[in-house]
Amino acid sequence: MRNEKKEYWGADLPKDSEALQELDAFANEQGMISRTDATRMILIAWAKARQGKDTSIWPGAQPVAQSSQSVQQNPVRQPLQGARQLLNANALAVDLD
Repeated sequence: MRNEKKEYWGADLPKDSEALQELDAFANEQGMISRTDATRMILIAWAKARQGKDTSIWPGAQPVAQSSQSVQQNPVRQPLQGARQLLNANALAVDLD
């Protein structure tokens, strides 16, 4: 049963798009999570960055510096050990839901 306090929507990308390949790579690096969970994590991190908040939604991750070059300077984050941990980590971002 759907939660009436939440908004639900669908998304699509062309099967051969670079964006879909990047989304799948991100989902795999995070422990084989779903495209939906990967999209949610990326959106939450982006929203936090726009608000000037700490963008680390992964437990133990270092905060991302706020600069135009931060994407190139920050190391790639390592995936958590096991997808179950990551799915539970989504609760850390509840303040943006």
